Amino acid sequence: MTARTGATIETDVVPLRVEEITRAFPAVSVEHHLTHSSGIFRRVAIADIESDFARYRTNLILLGHQMAIQCEGVALALQRNIRRVVSGFSSYQAHEYMEQIPEAVAFSRKFFQSYGLHFETPIEPYRTLDDVKFQLLDFGVTTKSLEAVSLFADSFSVAEVDSVMAYMESKLSVCRSYIKLKTGVDPSPGSGRYEQ
Repeated sequence: MTARTGATIETDVVPLRVEEITRAFPAVSVEHHLTHSSGIFRRVAIADIESDFARYRTNLILLGHQMAIQCEGVALALQRNIRRVVSGFSSYQAHEYMEQIPEAVAFSRKFFQSYGLHFETPIEPYRTLDDVKFQLLDFGVTTKSLEAVSLFADSFSVAEVDSVMAYMESKLSVCRSYIKLKTGVDPSPGSGRYEQ
């Protein structure tokens, strides 16, 4: 899924990556969908920006961006009866991207599970960029990143784990409200607050 939030400089090479993945894993059903997600991005990451900066004392817009994309992922999966969502999160990037720290990945996994969905991160075990590149080469997949570039990249300091988790928790009701609006689906009972 590609979510167009208005917060990235888009590229037109995503279909090439989808084609590569489809060719590399012919036994796996690969679907790609384009969603327009500026509304949920605004609701999660921008609407309370002043109070978020005051509370967390760092720029968490990219974390809100990722949460908005995950909301779209949940909604799309529910609408299309897809039960498995795969992300390119990797442990070697966790120091750069707060949504990829182990605690945030666990939160995301629980968020998807609360809707009966499996959130998988097959690249997460790789410890270095070279590990990922060599694995991609083994499958004939381009080693260069084909992702869009965020307008907010390199505009933040590293957030404390407690701030990341508190931010994610604080945005959960907005996420759930949006998913309910788009799908009519509530999370499973007992999937409220996330404990680590």
